[in-house]
Amino acid sequence: MLDAVVRVYGEAFDVALFLEQFEGLTLSDSFNKGEPDMLGNPNEFSGFDVIVAESQAGLVCIEKVQNLITSQQEAFAFLKANGVNVVLDLDATVDPNNELPESLSLSAELLGELNTLNIAIEFSAYPEIAGI
Repeated sequence: MLDAVVRVYGEAFDVALFLEQFEGLTLSDSFNKGEPDMLGNPNEFSGFDVIVAESQAGLVCIEKVQNLITSQQEAFAFLKANGVNVVLDLDATVDPNNELPESLSLSAELLGELNTLNIAIEFSAYPEIAGI
């Protein structure tokens, strides 16, 4: 199964002002520069995370990513124009038999859109932990 999270952050990024200007993003987490992170260290940046897909099949996950990019073109263009970092984090869970989920194919169209909007792609693999 796959998860997709969009991470948005910048050194002088005003999260509250951005969210007032652009609607339709459901945040899973937000943070402000200087405030303590989950380890108690001060955040170097301000930003937020949006969970796009959670424990989804590859095609469903990518479809949800495409829908978000399409519906939030103006917001992502604003972030690019203002030098705010945007990362699409695609996470795969490895089952106890060390088998990865099905292969993932990103279309040339989606890759082009991500490039145009300056959205980086990060791939991660995590072990499946029973009970979590």
